[in-house]
Amino acid sequence: MQKIRPINFYPALFTVASFLLFVIVSFSSRAEVFIYIFVGLSILISFVKAKLSVLVNLLYVLVLLFMLGQRSICIGEYIRISPAEAVGLYLFSLLFFILRTRSLYPSGKWLPASGRWFLFFLFSSFLAALYYNRNLNAVLSYLKYPLFFIFAFYVIRRLVVDIYIVRKIILLLVLTGILTSLLGLVESVFVKTASLFGGYLMPDLPGDIFGFKRAMGGFWGGPMLSAYLVLITPFVIALINLFKNRLFIRASMFIAFMCCTIFIILAAYRGIWISYIFGLIMYGFYKGKKGILFVLLLCIAIYIFAAPIIVARIEQLDPQRAAIASSAIGRYERIKDSIDIIKAHPVLGIGLGGSGLVHSDILQFASDGGILMAVFFILFYLNVLNGLRGAIRNTADPELKEYKIAFLSSLFGFFFSFFTEGYTNLPAVYVPFWFIMGMGYLLANFENGKRYAEAK
Repeated sequence: MQKIRPINFYPALFTVASFLLFVIVSFSSRAEVFIYIFVGLSILISFVKAKLSVLVNLLYVLVLLFMLGQRSICIGEYIRISPAEAVGLYLFSLLFFILRTRSLYPSGKWLPASGRWFLFFLFSSFLAALYYNRNLNAVLSYLKYPLFFIFAFYVIRRLVVDIYIVRKIILLLVLTGILTSLLGLVESVFVKTASLFGGYLMPDLPGDIFGFKRAMGGFWGGPMLSAYLVLITPFVIALINLFKNRLFIRASMFIAFMCCTIFIILAAYRGIWISYIFGLIMYGFYKGKKGILFVLLLCIAIYIFAAPIIVARIEQLDPQRAAIASSAIGRYERIKDSIDIIKAHPVLGIGLGGSGLVHSDILQFASDGGILMAVFFILFYLNVLNGLRGAIRNTADPELKEYKIAFLSSLFGFFFSFFTEGYTNLPAVYVPFWFIMGMGYLLANFENGKRYAEAK
C-alpha cells in the first residue's frame, strides 16, 4: 500500500490561519461566525477533492480545532456542537456512508467487545430516560458525549495508516498545548478582567507564585484546559526524548513542558494534579532509572515552588472549614446523592442525565446507566491501556515505541480523573479525550510504522 505522507495541503498556510483563528476566537466572547466559516471551508475542501489525502488533512483540521476549546454552536437550550465534533461527525459520515464501498483499506476491528457492551448499556440508559419522561433535549446532550467515541474510533481506524500520520497528529496536539498554555499564562499575568476573553473571574488563591494569579484560561475554562494539558504533556516529553540532536526543537519542547506544568499548577484543580503525577510516574517507569529520577526531582521542585497553593487546596477539602470548602462540600453532596441512586437503581440507573452533574464520571455512569455501564467503561479503558502495554514490549521501532509510551502515560494518568472529576460531558475535554483513546487503541495494532493488518 502506498504510504501517505503528511503535509500535502498547504500546511504552513493552514497552520498560520489556524493560529490566527485561535487568537481571534480567544479574544471574542461570541465566535460562532468564525466557527461556521472554518467548518464550512473544511467541508467544502472535501467536496472539491474528496481523495484520501484530503480526508487525512481534514483529520488534521479536527486536531487543530481542539484549540478552540469550549467555543461551540448552540442548538436549543442543552445541545452544543463544538467545531471538532462537527468535523469529526462529517468525516465519519464520509467514511462510513459515502466512501464505504470504495474500501480504501480494511477498517479492521475498530472497537473492542468491552466498548460494544458499554455502548449497549449507554443506549439502555437512554431508553430508561425516555421511560422516566425526562427532557429529551437534555437526554440527547448527555447521550452525545460518551457516544462520540464511536465516531472518533472509526475515523481514526480508517485514516491513520502509518507512522507519518501519527507523527503529524502528535505534533499538532503539542502545538495546541503550547498555544493554549501560553495564552492561559499570559492571561494570568497581564489580564485583570475576564471580559476580554469572554470568560469568568475566580478568586485568587493564597500564596501566588512569582506574581501569578490563579490561571483561569477564560477562553477555554480553567478545569477543561488543565485536563487537556494533562493529556498533552506526555507527547511533549516524547518529542523531547526523540529530538535529542535538534537543539531548537528540544528547547521548544522544554519550554512547552514548563508552560503546561505551570498552568496545571496555577489552575489549582486537585483531581488534575493527581492525573498529572500518575501520568509522569508511568512515563518514568518505562524510561528506567533516569525517568524515575526525573519524576522525583520534578515533584520536589513543584512542591518547593508551589507549596502554598498545594497546601491551600488540600485544606479546602476540609468540610469543617465551610468558608473556604464550599466546592468540596457541594461535591460531597452530589457524590452522596449519586450513591443513593445507585443503591436504589443498580441495574439500569435512572436514565441519562437523571443524576445531574456528578463530580465523578464513574459514579455518573453508574447512577445514570447502572453499575454494569460503569464497569464496562472501566473494562473498555483498561482494554486500551493493556493493549498499549503489550504493544510497547513488542515494538522495535524507537520512535513508534516512544509514541506508544506517551499515549499509555496520557491515558493512564487521566484514568484517575474519572473518579474525582466530571469531564466527559464537556466538549472541550471529551472530544480530545476520545480521540486520544482511539489513537491509543489503534497504536496497539501498529508494528514497525504500519498497522499489523497492512504489515502482514
